[in-house]
Amino acid sequence: MSQARTAEDFFKELEDQNISVSQWCRNHQASTNTVWSIARGVLVGRGGEARRVMKLMGLPVPSMRRDHPQKAKAAAKRAQAAQGAAA
Repeated sequence: MSQARTAEDFFKELEDQNISVSQWCRNHQASTNTVWSIARGVLVGRGGEARRVMKLMGLPVPSMRRDHPQKAKAAAKRAQAAQGAAA
């Protein structure tokens, strides 16, 4: 199975094509700040421009769904209770 594409792969591809990040951003109407924030891991890409830019960069896009920690805890508690009742 092939590994997911990384930001480093994207930058290597730009270098191979002799294109700067700024030029790529101008060609794709993207913000250079967004590209660099994605590369540093500051932006996750759940929505908006970050998600669009991640798709353009060819990076794996995360799920848009965010589970609230308390809801996840409650779901785990319910599952544990269901296992206890079934035993």
